[in-house]
Amino acid sequence: GKRMLREALRSGAMKVAAWTIEDVKVSIKGNTAVATGKSTLTNAVFMGDDFSGEYEWSNRFVKQRDGSWRAVSSQSKRVKK
Repeated sequence: GKRMLREALRSGAMKVAAWTIEDVKVSIKGNTAVATGKSTLTNAVFMGDDFSGEYEWSNRFVKQRDGSWRAVSSQSKRVKK
């Protein structure tokens, strides 16, 4: 999750020179929201493997009783290297 990602960046196991986010769209139906978008990672290396490229992603959120949103799932796939 997010904590593992932060830890990998801090330890140097993961390096990303540039990370852009674009075409973000959010749709809300009742207590569920889905955010979709595209990201481009430049000079991205994790544990020695290059994972630079373009990705499409989608994140699903559910509204909690207190009104906050909680992420329940996240998917991404590489579109091109």
